[in-house]
Amino acid sequence: MDEENEPHPALRGLRTVCRCNNIKHKTIERAIRDGATTIPAVAAKTTATTGLCGGTCTPVVMDMIEEIEDENVEGSQA
Repeated sequence: MDEENEPHPALRGLRTVCRCNNIKHKTIERAIRDGATTIPAVAAKTTATTGLCGGTCTPVVMDMIEEIEDENVEGSQA
């Protein structure tokens, strides 16, 4: 998503990523930043990806993991 269409970080954090378990973006982001860098680890910390739907939010969670890991790599190179 390009930056022009990206919501303000406060609004982005309130977006529901996992509808089955009502898990918000900020909850998943916090888990990833605290070291949950795999789908099973995020699921263990948040229950995201474990709902009755069969994990339709998994691609979004995978994108979040990748995005945050990329930020960490870029930050460590600065």
